[in-house]
Amino acid sequence: MTKPTTAGALDVSDQQEQDALDQTGILRRLVTIEAIRAEAGDNPNLTPAQRKMLLTASDVAILEAIDIEALAIEDRLFALHDELQALVVNQIAAA
Repeated sequence: MTKPTTAGALDVSDQQEQDALDQTGILRRLVTIEAIRAEAGDNPNLTPAQRKMLLTASDVAILEAIDIEALAIEDRLFALHDELQALVVNQIAAA
């Protein structure tokens, strides 16, 4: 949660925390709890024990795993964002 400073601006550490939450929100929309649980039925490479673990994992455990693993792909995600944004700008500017 962000806290305004006396000047009405966000404290730097609070802004960094908010930025991290915003980035996590994007990733949590890309990879949802429901999609992870659906892997139990969709992924033929999982063992029965792994299927059970996916189905019984708490929502919090799944969200924490998304957050942890998202750090590994963060740079690629931002590069993809930048590439898509540049393509859209070029498409509109070329019209």
